[in-house]
Amino acid sequence: MNRINTLLNYLRLHHYHMTSFLFDYKGIHYIVLFEDLNNLSLVNNGFCVLLTFIDTETEERKLSVKANSYHFEFNVREFRDFFGIAYAENLGDVFQQFYARFNNFIPETISEH
Repeated sequence: MNRINTLLNYLRLHHYHMTSFLFDYKGIHYIVLFEDLNNLSLVNNGFCVLLTFIDTETEERKLSVKANSYHFEFNVREFRDFFGIAYAENLGDVFQQFYARFNNFIPETISEH
C-alpha cells in the first residue's frame, strides 16, 4: 500500500493533519478518514496513520485501524465482520487482496478546496 506513504508525505509537506476519501468494497461505500498518527496521542507501534472507515449508509457503523504501507493493525474477527469477509483457510491472501484494492482508492494528493 505504497500510496499510504505518498499521501502521508503530501499531508506533512502541506502541514495538514488529516484528509478523507471514498472507498468501495463489496458494494458498500465508505468514507475513509486518513489521519497522521504523529498528530494523535496514540502509540504508533510502527504504524503511521489511523484509518477510520465510515459506512455511508449507516454512519454509526465505523471501524478504526492503524496502518502502514504493509498492513493494518486490527482484530481479525472484527475486521472480517465489518467488511463481510467470510472465514477461509487462506485469510492472508484475502487480506492481501483487500490491501491491493484499498491502495487503488488512496489518492496521492488532496484537493486544495
